[in-house]
Amino acid sequence: MGDVCLRATHKKARLEIAVALTTGLVREAKRIHDLDATSLVALGRLLTGTALLATTGKKQGSTSVQILSRARIGSIYADCTDSGAVRGMTKVPHLAFPLTQVERETMRRILAPAVHPGQISIIRRLGSGEYAQSATPLISGEIDEDLESYLIQSDQIPTLVVCDVVLDGSQIERAGGVFVQAMPDGDREALAQLQSKLRGGGLARELVALDRAEALLDLIGAEQVDAPALLRYECRCSRERVLASLRMFPVTDLAEMASENKSVEVGCDLCGKKYPVSPEDLMKAFEDLIKAQG
Repeated sequence: MGDVCLRATHKKARLEIAVALTTGLVREAKRIHDLDATSLVALGRLLTGTALLATTGKKQGSTSVQILSRARIGSIYADCTDSGAVRGMTKVPHLAFPLTQVERETMRRILAPAVHPGQISIIRRLGSGEYAQSATPLISGEIDEDLESYLIQSDQIPTLVVCDVVLDGSQIERAGGVFVQAMPDGDREALAQLQSKLRGGGLARELVALDRAEALLDLIGAEQVDAPALLRYECRCSRERVLASLRMFPVTDLAEMASENKSVEVGCDLCGKKYPVSPEDLMKAFEDLIKAQG
């Protein structure tokens, strides 16, 4: 099985669980954005965590997560629909810190020097058009821990989020994640034991040893409850959206581009696709913007 998210329950401990394998979509993100190691692991963890949140929600819609960092990486963004279409980007794609001895031993990259301090913001959009947004400070910069902290504060539910990307040199060996929340009568000690087992490189080592998401459920002792949600890297950009985005340009910039009477290319930051924009398109966007401004 390829990239997938599985929902499950631990009946004895009264825990709701989701596990995901995301190796393929993280490899696609690396190909699109030409990511170096630190940037790759950071975006990969965010893509995985966002996919877990979006595909385990109770309602149709999408989930967007943005990290605004005051450290080297600048910003990282990911979003995912409830059907498993994931995409993302990082402002700094070519960040590669040297491996420490601890990272070699645990197989888990330390992201804090590249990401912390900053804030994490999550937007949940419903199919009806309603949305909710909130933000909290980063607690560590490790991204999965920051997602966990956000959810504990937001949902007021004991939560565990562990996501990782395991590299073999510059190549992605495995990527995946685990999301656990306790039911009202859930066993907090069992949740703490899972945290001890999966944190600090525990999940990374398990990911390397398995080839299917069901093996992660077996490791946790959980029982699958829903059909798998298939995950893939898929952008929702279009030429129509690109043309609509021209209206966000300053009027002077649009006027200058239109006056040159040349076609331009506008690229999507999330998937790298290029869209041709004709002089007529530029002039129409300019005229629409002038009319909108009165």
